[in-house]
Amino acid sequence: MNYGGLVVDVAYVRGKRVAGTLGGLLGGGGGCVQNPENGRCADKTAFFVGEPRAGLRVVLAPIVRLHLALGYRLVAARTWTGPANLGGPVGTVMLEFGWF
Repeated sequence: MNYGGLVVDVAYVRGKRVAGTLGGLLGGGGGCVQNPENGRCADKTAFFVGEPRAGLRVVLAPIVRLHLALGYRLVAARTWTGPANLGGPVGTVMLEFGWF
């Protein structure tokens, strides 16, 4: 399974070193059930994905922040022989570099 899309996060409570964030991902992707004998896809699906999340951003240095977030992956896929539910809880650990 792989997916990607537009990611947006907004700081809603800002302190000098810590900020709460709300955001998420909106995009699409695809999944594949592999044939164990040859490693090729036995069945494929395309899907739409939405991933809302809430997080905490901590300033570690003037140009480095740590962003921790928890959310839930919501998936709308066509019928296929793979797992019926591709959604589930997600966690994000991100190091951000730049002049903030």
